[in-house]
Amino acid sequence: MTDDSIPQKRCCTCGETKPLELFSRNRSEKDGRQRRCKTCVSKHYAENAEAVCAHVRAYSAANADTIRDRRRGYNITNVATRQA
Repeated sequence: MTDDSIPQKRCCTCGETKPLELFSRNRSEKDGRQRRCKTCVSKHYAENAEAVCAHVRAYSAANADTIRDRRRGYNITNVATRQA
């Protein structure tokens, strides 16, 4: 098998061309994969961990009622699977 037979994509962050398996799925993209490779995404979150955590905390605080209702709905729907 040659490298030409493996589907490839170019990462918009590092600019390297890599196999599609190194990109996470994303249905909104034409080819169904993220624009950034998994390595660049991991690197971004590692470098910006504090900002990402602060954003998640702020979102959770602002949407506490919605999150609670969504979790309750899930638990009610899936109560049988939790008891097994």
